[in-house]
Amino acid sequence: MADRLEITGWDVQRWGGGSDRRANDLPTGWTVVFGQNEEGKSSVAAALAWLLAGPGSRRELQRFGLTDEPFQASLYGTLGGESLDIAVSPQVLSRTSTGDYSETLTGDLGGRVINRAALRKILGGIRHHEYRSYYWVDAERIPEDKERTGEVGESLFANIAFGDLDPFGWAETLKDTSDENFGKREGKTAKKGSVCHLAYDAGLAQLRLTKVAGYQKEWARKKVDLDDAEKSHGDAKKAREKCKTEIRDLDTALKARKTFDDFKKAQETLAELDPPTPNDRTLKASETRVRDAIQHFKSAREALELAEGRLPNEEAECGPWVDLVGDDISTQARIKGVGQAEERLRNHRIVLSGAREHANAVGTAATVETSGGLRTLLASLGIACVLALATVVAAAVDGSIVLTAILGVSTATSLIAAVWNLRPAVRSDDPAKVAQDRLAAVESEAEGALLTRNQRLTDAGIPEDLIDDEDMFTKDRLEALATLRATREECTRLVGKVEEKAEVLQNLFLPMQIEATSAGEVLGLAIDRVEKHLEATNESTKRSLDLRDEVGGEVGGKKPKAQQFLEENDDAQLERLRDGKNDQLPDLELSVTTSGETVDELKGQLQQIDSDEDYLGSEADLEGKRAAIRRRTIIGLADRLSIQLLEHTASTHLGDNTGKIVKRASDLATKVAADWSDIRTVGDDSEKRLIVEGPNGNFQDDLLSTGGRSLLNLTFRLATINVEAKRLPVLLPVILDDPFVHLDDTRRAAAFAMLNEFSTAHQILYFTCHKQHAQMAEAAGANRVDLH
Repeated sequence: MADRLEITGWDVQRWGGGSDRRANDLPTGWTVVFGQNEEGKSSVAAALAWLLAGPGSRRELQRFGLTDEPFQASLYGTLGGESLDIAVSPQVLSRTSTGDYSETLTGDLGGRVINRAALRKILGGIRHHEYRSYYWVDAERIPEDKERTGEVGESLFANIAFGDLDPFGWAETLKDTSDENFGKREGKTAKKGSVCHLAYDAGLAQLRLTKVAGYQKEWARKKVDLDDAEKSHGDAKKAREKCKTEIRDLDTALKARKTFDDFKKAQETLAELDPPTPNDRTLKASETRVRDAIQHFKSAREALELAEGRLPNEEAECGPWVDLVGDDISTQARIKGVGQAEERLRNHRIVLSGAREHANAVGTAATVETSGGLRTLLASLGIACVLALATVVAAAVDGSIVLTAILGVSTATSLIAAVWNLRPAVRSDDPAKVAQDRLAAVESEAEGALLTRNQRLTDAGIPEDLIDDEDMFTKDRLEALATLRATREECTRLVGKVEEKAEVLQNLFLPMQIEATSAGEVLGLAIDRVEKHLEATNESTKRSLDLRDEVGGEVGGKKPKAQQFLEENDDAQLERLRDGKNDQLPDLELSVTTSGETVDELKGQLQQIDSDEDYLGSEADLEGKRAAIRRRTIIGLADRLSIQLLEHTASTHLGDNTGKIVKRASDLATKVAADWSDIRTVGDDSEKRLIVEGPNGNFQDDLLSTGGRSLLNLTFRLATINVEAKRLPVLLPVILDDPFVHLDDTRRAAAFAMLNEFSTAHQILYFTCHKQHAQMAEAAGANRVDLH
């Protein structure tokens, strides 16, 4: 996209009426510059144009100062985001000096020093007269038919379309010059020195020559024979050289056969390959990035597959609780609480089991004599040991004082009973009853531990019907639920990640739509096409260069003759052709020798003819006139060629751009003139006319008022700028010098609104000496600067 050049200020120290005029910090957009008559607004505008696209002509500077008077001005701006400073000091030179003017320019673009040549290159090569013709519009230069006669005037289209330049008018001027040169004067006598006039004189000279008596006719006849002989001699030499050239080309072709075959093979290989698409080339250029994206997608997908692979086992470990996954159920605090309660429950059940065994044992031994014996003693000691062990375990795990006390009492009782049995005394109580009481107490504590464990499971969200009183390892199942929940959350996260990586991958392949899983294969095919096509292209280019080194390059757009021989013949045919040419060469050499001898003989005969002075004088006079005719004819033909080139180039330009320029100009003009609905063209390029259509009728361009022509001129300039700007690297500022002075207030207000819209592309500097116009422009969105 072209960079926009913005002028942000100027300092005109010496430039005619614009001297000592300054402006700083102009805002972006468009600016109206107001100055009273004779305050130098046009001089400032001219200085800015010279600064940007100068140098201009001597005549341009002479409008603002005397010969040898120095000028000085500078501007500040921005271009492509960089600061731009330009200062010039031109001087009009006297006509006795070499050149029309001298100029010193200093410039700085973003800290880089530039001169006039560098600046012109940066701005796309535009010169001063081109800038003034296209980017400058003022009220004084409005196209009009100055030679109008009758009802229909000349077309104004060419002058408007080419911005003060009329190539068709130049062509007409050249045509008149050419006609004068040839002597075509519409029935008038041919001008002296023209081709017609010289041809008449040559006829008289020829007549005088033919009247020379005697042997002069023989001389003339011999001269004709000599001319024919020289032509034959020249033709013979050309034929001989042509034969020699063909022999050399045939030799070259035979030597270059292998190189040619390699070249054809490389071309065929290249033609067989499918050319890579633009998308293929894009993928190749970003191969590393695409491969990284593919790897990221694969990694995310593999991680998802691993996580999903764990789900069946983890769901099986959850058993009937598999559907109870939730944040509250499987928190670490709840799992720990259930584990502690479950550990106490297991310990109570161990104690309960021991108590039951003891109660059963005591009940069985109730009939044993009190005096006891060794068997009774061993039984008592065994029971006592069991109760002691239960006491220790319960105390270590639960820390329950009550339980310890109870078991301690039970243990003590058992030990006392055991000891008591050693003596022959009679027992004071019933051991069976004591054991049953102890069993009841332990069962109560175990039931309490079970209720505690189950309550914690219920608090965690486990339904009562899924709680098994005999399941002593529900903590493991809760941990399984936590693991399952984490795995499911990981799967959800990884699904999103896989989709994200797949989308990133798809975006790299746009506009192609692909399956993410096949991205690697698609990338490989694209890279393969690009690399194979590049390899084949390089090979074809190399073989083409090798062939050119051997047979030569194209001449006038035609293949070298040796290559044509190779394409049309095999080696056997080439050898036959070469042998045939070698056979012709001796005859051609003989023809050259014979014709040369004839020429020498005729020259000798002419030298022997005694030609008198009148004859020689008449022939010299005739040859002189013929030379003048040839010279004049060449000049005239050159003029005619220039006419054709001018008209063809202008017609081509109009043919390529007229539609776009007319449409854009019509869009701009109809925004200003409410009574204009469209602008169109009629006629061929040289006589093309503009037709303005509207509700009040259709009008040719030459019938419009001064205001209408000025509006046409401005809108076509702006339209041309829009179209031509696409070919330039810089969007240049547009300088307008009171072009709306011929418009009425309604059109003028609309025109300022139109300029406000146009200024989004190009900066506009509108110079005016009308305060009302400045106020209208300011109301339309312009920034105002008063000259001072």
